[in-house]
Amino acid sequence: FQISQVVYMGCLRGAGDVVFTMVASTFSVTFVRTAGSYVMGFVAGFGLLGVWMGVMGDQLSRFLLTTWRFKTASAMRPAGFRMTGLEESALYDLGRIGPGKIKRK
Repeated sequence: FQISQVVYMGCLRGAGDVVFTMVASTFSVTFVRTAGSYVMGFVAGFGLLGVWMGVMGDQLSRFLLTTWRFKTASAMRPAGFRMTGLEESALYDLGRIGPGKIKRK
């Protein structure tokens, strides 16, 4: 899931959603990784393995946050957003849309 969160974050940044990616990364690295590594490494007694579990928790939290944002990113589209013919035909070829599923204005 690490590469998925990297791709999702890149897509979100490319779409101009840089504030969310910055906040999600900062929160995850600062709080989730630090707390998870401390708790799993020292409190739970897993040592170095626990620290790596904290790093994995960081990656997982970023994956969940960016997946949620990526899937709800349609709310970020400006009013009156319309797909171009090329975008529409690409989605049709992928089977994501079909005849009558897109309403033209």
